[in-house]
Amino acid sequence: MIRLTIRRFLNRTTIGLALPMVFSVVACGSTDDTGSPSKGSGGQTTTGASGGAGGSTGTGTTGSGGATTGGTTTGGTTTGSGTTTTGGTTTGGGTTGGTTTGGTTTGSGGATTGGTTTGSGGATTGGTTTGGGGTTGGAGGTTTGAGGAAGGSGGATGGSGGATGGTGGAGGTTGGAAGTGGAGGSGGAGTLPPPAAGTGIQIQTKPFTVMPGQELFKCYHTQIPMDTELDVAEFESIMSAGSHHFILYRADGDTAPLDTVTDGGCSGNFSNAWVYSSGSPHYGFKNPPGVAMVLNAKQRVGFDMHYLNTTAAPINALVTLNMMFATGTFQKAAPLISFNTGIAIPPNGTQTVGGDCTPGAGANFYLASTHTHKRGVLSTINRVLADGTMGEELVHTTDWEKPDFKQWQATPFLTFKPGEKFHYSCSYQNDRNSLVTVGNSAELNEMCMAVTYFFPASAAGTCR
Repeated sequence: MIRLTIRRFLNRTTIGLALPMVFSVVACGSTDDTGSPSKGSGGQTTTGASGGAGGSTGTGTTGSGGATTGGTTTGGTTTGSGTTTTGGTTTGGGTTGGTTTGGTTTGSGGATTGGTTTGSGGATTGGTTTGGGGTTGGAGGTTTGAGGAAGGSGGATGGSGGATGGTGGAGGTTGGAAGTGGAGGSGGAGTLPPPAAGTGIQIQTKPFTVMPGQELFKCYHTQIPMDTELDVAEFESIMSAGSHHFILYRADGDTAPLDTVTDGGCSGNFSNAWVYSSGSPHYGFKNPPGVAMVLNAKQRVGFDMHYLNTTAAPINALVTLNMMFATGTFQKAAPLISFNTGIAIPPNGTQTVGGDCTPGAGANFYLASTHTHKRGVLSTINRVLADGTMGEELVHTTDWEKPDFKQWQATPFLTFKPGEKFHYSCSYQNDRNSLVTVGNSAELNEMCMAVTYFFPASAAGTCR
């Protein structure tokens, strides 16, 4: 989605552009990986043999313990005297009785009370849970204990963008169910890593606070941190929550101190200063192969930022922009952008406005979209044939927050024959009891724009 800010140019009806810009397309996501729990293997209990008559000696069978922390089960020995087993103690073997404590069964008659596995839940480190299973409750004398409870809880969110959930704890003794792995964390506001050394540059604005209910327009003043020309093959940006849009303008002649933020937005315009724009929190865009947008060494630029806080808490607002270097030979790109000044939607009424853009000879278009505010119900771009009749529809938007866009990233690009042009149109429904006109505010005003990109930049066109 592309949200644009208007400065000083609302009385202009014809705008010719030869500068690069990018609008909002979309995104990225984070991936959450949930830990896969492992199931503990329970121990088997073998009933120890009772002492035989006449003082025979019965030998208990060693029962293998489960994956418990409570200790290893070792088989004991039952010593018979006469026909009665005297003082026979079976450790670990499942006798007809005995009390199991921490994985050890002591044969002293009575019913077997299930053992307790002392495996504690794992600690969470970086989204991974380590550790054994939970508590295992023992059942009857011939049952080696019921299944363990769920293992350690899953990992917490580790870092931005959603960390991997923790691995479940191991199972208890026999039949113990494995612990359930923790769910992965959800992505936060996110950060944008800088490009690898030698592949691009990153610029981040200074933060500012937007209070609940505020709508602010700010300008961040800076320059391209390079001593040579910057040829951009790809843009990628992240805006913190509450963003409506930002626009990167050339700011030739800007005298504001570098690395400062001022009120009221930047003083750039569409015809000779526009470089890049985004209306989505996270957006990345590549130019077609062999195409680049160019900025001068130490070029002064301004980040025109529009924020609207509809939450009940303050917002810490900032923008981060990566620009990746083009390599090899390339053609320079430029935007052709319309801006309609005839918007005047009656109270609780409707209106449709539009205009035409005439491409320059030899222009190859590779992006096209539209931009309105919240009262826009339909916006389109259509080819107009040389005889004046309407040709095919190129863009059709019915959701102003998610505008339709078309891309032609390889041959054949979108081209126009001599005498052809394209027509843009925006229709509105006013839900207010007052007139709505063209302006900056996303809440109070409206816009109607066609946003297109072409190369070579020398094939400049005009819009009205």
